[in-house]
Formats: sequence, structure tokens, C-alpha cells
Amino acid sequence: MADQQNAYVVGLEPSCTAVFRGDAPELFPHDEDVDRLRRQTVTLAELLHEHIPGWRPPQVRRTARVQTHCHQHAIMGFKPDLAVLTAAGVNADVLESGCCGLAGNFGFEQGHYEV
Repeated sequence: MADQQNAYVVGLEPSCTAVFRGDAPELFPHDEDVDRLRRQTVTLAELLHEHIPGWRPPQVRRTARVQTHCHQHAIMGFKPDLAVLTAAGVNADVLESGCCGLAGNFGFEQGHYEV
């Protein structure tokens, strides 16, 4: 059985990851299991950049316009993602923007396409 104290939970979608890092600890501030889950939850970029010594991404050498996820702005940050992109040779043009406005059904409602 894996050592649960040193295991990581890898969140691939920022809003799901934010539940474990932000919402759950606020809802259950004295729960030791929730606190351990908060500490052990990482994004894929954090896992690759911060927890796998010597990992190097393949080189793509491209320019990309990047919009960070709103939960990255609010909870997790974007530095590890930018570090992975940079290590892959991506010249990331990170947009000075907030939420894309597509959370929930907003982007699917009539009249919101132009937004």
C-alpha cells in the first residue's frame, strides 16, 4: 500500500483542484483529513515542476497566447504552469485577463456568444 502521507492528488482541472485547496478547508476548517487533502493536492504543472527532480518537457519552441483559469487567479497561482511552458521553449504571452465568463451555462446561453 502506498504511503498516504506522501502521496499526491493531481488535479487536472483548476476548478476541481480549487475545491480541495480552497473550498473544502473553508467548509471544514478543523477536519484533519481535509487539511491533509489540501496539502497533498497539486496541479499537474506543480507535480512536474516542483516534485519530480530532473523532469524536462519536450521542446516545442512556439509562441502561445495564454489565458489563466479564474481559479488559478484566485486560489492556485500560475507560476508552475508558466515554468513548465518556459522549460518547453514556449514564449508565453500571458493575457492580463480574469475569468473567461464560460463557467456554468453562461457560454451556452443565447446572446452570450459575442461575449
